[in-house]
Amino acid sequence: MLRFVRSIVIKAPIERVFAFHLDTHNAARIAPPFPSVTVVEATTPPTAGTTVQVLRIGLGVMAITFEAKVTQITAPTLVEDMQQRGPFAHFVHRHRFGWIDSTHTKLTDEVECAFPWYLGGIVTDYTVGYLQFALMFALRQRATKRLLEDPEEPLWLTATVDVDQAAARKLGVDSTGGTRQTGMFPSIVIPNPPAP
Repeated sequence: MLRFVRSIVIKAPIERVFAFHLDTHNAARIAPPFPSVTVVEATTPPTAGTTVQVLRIGLGVMAITFEAKVTQITAPTLVEDMQQRGPFAHFVHRHRFGWIDSTHTKLTDEVECAFPWYLGGIVTDYTVGYLQFALMFALRQRATKRLLEDPEEPLWLTATVDVDQAAARKLGVDSTGGTRQTGMFPSIVIPNPPAP
């Protein structure tokens, strides 16, 4: 069984970070662009013992249904959910909230999961599974941080690249100049090199 843990500090009071996680519609808001996540059904606010989310996770032409049940809520420090139906043989996700001071909270995502034997079992857990969780939770936590710290900032902002027209022409690249938005990273400005 794989155990994955990742933390981030968010500039927001613990009560606000906790409340954000009680709104089950936020799961789709913080999901990375791929795979696509659609909330089919959600109970907000959740209570322990109730099925709170049914998500459709799009993987190209396929889609997987993931149904989660909240198993424990301890305000304002813990929300735990468990897969009821979905792709894993076992899946438990704990959202832990740690008080740092009145304006900062440590959010920790803990996941225990096991892929079924027919998808590679323990080999998949520690290879594909670990890499997928590392990327997914890095993006989810970054999105949560941005929504709570600066809700006006676009979530999946793309890199801003200043295009050097002369260099683009030398390389045979069609360019109309200015900046380009690419990827799904925070704003990065790459200036033109100084003229010789």
